[in-house]
Amino acid sequence: MSPRSCRCSHLLLAALAALLAGAASFLPAQSIEPCPSAAGVQPEVDAQDLPAIRRHPAAVRREECFSTAGLSPEDAARSEQLLLAALDSEALYTLVGDLKPVSEGFHQSRFPINPPNLDELQWIKRVLATWRCGTEIEAGALVFAKLQQGERYFSAWVARRTCLDLAIEQQHEFFGVLGLSPLERTEVVLLTIERSENPGERWRGFGLVFGYPCEAVDFFVRAGNHQAETGAFVQRDFRNYPTFSRETGGFVYAVPKLAPESNQDAQIRTRTAQILEAYRLRRERFVGADKPGALELLREWWDDGTGWCHPDHATQQLGK
Repeated sequence: MSPRSCRCSHLLLAALAALLAGAASFLPAQSIEPCPSAAGVQPEVDAQDLPAIRRHPAAVRREECFSTAGLSPEDAARSEQLLLAALDSEALYTLVGDLKPVSEGFHQSRFPINPPNLDELQWIKRVLATWRCGTEIEAGALVFAKLQQGERYFSAWVARRTCLDLAIEQQHEFFGVLGLSPLERTEVVLLTIERSENPGERWRGFGLVFGYPCEAVDFFVRAGNHQAETGAFVQRDFRNYPTFSRETGGFVYAVPKLAPESNQDAQIRTRTAQILEAYRLRRERFVGADKPGALELLREWWDDGTGWCHPDHATQQLGK
């Protein structure tokens, strides 16, 4: 089973944490049920060649997923390194398994503004623009409005569109106030949330798109508002789910102090462990000297066995 969106489910990490007294990214995480299928035409397959994996209607040819054809050798190498960083982080749970509509932070940096130096930001955007698999995956860099010591912060993100569309649709009363609908590009969704002048809207919006449980999003917003009004920090615990690169502080959200593990927390714990174990096995085969690399790892995971790729194919494999 894959996570089901809750009525109040899903986005930002460190920036929000800093607003609530230095606790790291503790926004919320999503439930367990597959994202709705994207519209598309089912590619024809001979009956005798039907794979064990059910081909998704929006699947595309393997070479079209995260195609590096238009990149320079230098940018192709950068894309490979960036993709490995994403897979080693909580972005794994966006790329595989439907847990997080959006993940960000697998690459973070700053640029000076006087004068502006956008060299790093430009190559990051150039590389992430190729992170597409049909219409299901989008990626980019979110530039934050707040200046820090004369520099502006930016963070790489990746999104699973059907999951994000579902989250926005289920929370249309909240996102509608911001003028957002499933028709918006992910970049517009993130920028609209980040630029909101209402801290509660930013906390809730980011929590919902990052796929955190509704109760965790509600708690985070209430705690933030309470601290803003009274100056008193609300005590909390954290639900941490490991990634390849770190045991804590990646996929993490806050819950009330001493709150017992909920059914949804337990589902997320079980699902992340399943995905991470499958990734560890694939990483051992694909990553290292004289091995195919992160791009081929992801393509193989998304492949239905006949050269057609879609993230849903990885979800089906997890279900076996």
